[in-house]
Amino acid sequence: MKKKSFLIILISYIVFSFIFQSGLITSTGDSVDYKSKGNPNLSAVTTGTKQWINNSGFESPIYPWYNETYGDITDVNVSLSNGMANFIINGEQRIFNNISGTPKNGEWLPGNESEISINPDNYAIDNYGCRADHEYREGVGYDQSRNNPIIQWNRNITMPIDMRDYIITSAKITTEFNGSADLNIETPTDILDGEGGDAYAAEYDHVRYYVLISDLEKVEQYEIAYNQTIHLGRGDWGRTGVNGTIDADNISDTIMTMVDEEDLVFYLNRVLESDYRNFTITLGIDIYNEDNYESLERDTWYYLYIKSCNLTFNYTKKIDQFTSVYWNQDGPKISDLSPENYTVEATRANLKFQYKIDKNWTTYTSDQNSEINIYLNGIPYSIPIKLININTTAFEEANIELSPPTESVNISIELLIRERFNLDQLITISIDNISLDISYKIYTPSVAVAEGNGGKTKIIHLPDYTLIVIALTAGVIALVTIFGLYQAHYKHPPMVRKIRKLKKNIRKGRKTKSLLLNKREELTTKRFIEQKHQILELEKIKREIDIKESKDTKFDKKTKLQKEVG
Repeated sequence: MKKKSFLIILISYIVFSFIFQSGLITSTGDSVDYKSKGNPNLSAVTTGTKQWINNSGFESPIYPWYNETYGDITDVNVSLSNGMANFIINGEQRIFNNISGTPKNGEWLPGNESEISINPDNYAIDNYGCRADHEYREGVGYDQSRNNPIIQWNRNITMPIDMRDYIITSAKITTEFNGSADLNIETPTDILDGEGGDAYAAEYDHVRYYVLISDLEKVEQYEIAYNQTIHLGRGDWGRTGVNGTIDADNISDTIMTMVDEEDLVFYLNRVLESDYRNFTITLGIDIYNEDNYESLERDTWYYLYIKSCNLTFNYTKKIDQFTSVYWNQDGPKISDLSPENYTVEATRANLKFQYKIDKNWTTYTSDQNSEINIYLNGIPYSIPIKLININTTAFEEANIELSPPTESVNISIELLIRERFNLDQLITISIDNISLDISYKIYTPSVAVAEGNGGKTKIIHLPDYTLIVIALTAGVIALVTIFGLYQAHYKHPPMVRKIRKLKKNIRKGRKTKSLLLNKREELTTKRFIEQKHQILELEKIKREIDIKESKDTKFDKKTKLQKEVG
């Protein structure tokens, strides 16, 4: 029964203390409540909402906005226009057309095909282009080794930009040539004038006109246009004589065969990979005089011209994967809302801004994943805005709930390129009218009048209940301690406590003192004497009660007799 009463008292005390303290911090109005917030004193809470962004309309000067770029800084840029902030993706297409028309001295320099090659009898650049002529003669006094002369004219080209940031996407080469040769040239349609059947022909006499591109060291080298004559010099004539220029066989102005455009593009990109700016283009004339007879022979080439060369190609800007650019702003700290250094807590952060794109993203790129990301203090909003979904005709509005900041407030809007692609023109993404509404609570010892966005705060001054709270808490702790000691120890009789202690010492192997106990006969005798004493006491009390009742009865009779006599 004592235990139950004690528990009821203890529970009642704890409940009363909780209700009392809760009552001190219960809200008394729609916009004010009370808590202990990082402060030993009970606090009042003032709520409000503030727009955090400065220069929401991106007016010039742009401060406090600033930019950051990561990755290839040539791929992206930012700008301001008409009160909007812009992300610019620097797509671009350029045209190379520096090689055109008739080759000129000073631009094209003659050179050997290799260290062991020989040159034609004559070669030069004149008003008509690159020219060569040659005569091969076999016999006494002639150099039979001059049957395969080659001459090249080289021109080194320097690109205006670093081609690592660009890729050639289309190209064309147009080269014109002509030539004239005597009829003593052996061609497939000629009847060879041999003696004793000594005539021989496999490749016949021919000229190969060609155009090469290469790196400056000519390690990577590719033929991009060519023509190899078959019938130039056709006609039967004596193998040692000349027919003369009047009746010579001629090729009029003819365009060389160009390699497929896909191959030409590949070759150009390859040769520019050595230093990304320079390459060499080469015009060549390769004269081949086959030894068709065992003894005397004469092959005459009157003139061989490369009259013009036109190389053009388009190259487009590469946009690298993971390039990014930011518009950033560092706002005031949350604690700045309280000049008195009271505790301030941000409870909500809502970001709004407008955005649009000036060109349809999928029309000009193959990229499906590039996006706009929002960060508050480096924490990203989980749902990005994909560029493929942005409207090209009108502004759209983003309305985003962000994680409330704790102290610093840094807002970042990022354009992130997630895939590599080629882009031949500028694309602009614009943003405007950005706002960041932060809702907050200020915990103060007493609340003054405050006009918030949408409501008023009441004035309430709170007494300092610190001592009461401390006393109540200490009382609860003391009661719990006393109750615990009682339950564990003091509720048992002294002899039981001694026996419990003795058992404990025995279990732990400690030395123990002897415990003196009465014998059974002594206990029985003692109990008999106590009971007999109690019986005697009861009999004594009964006699006293009987005597008193007898006196009272006599008194009552006497009083009654007197009343009757009277």
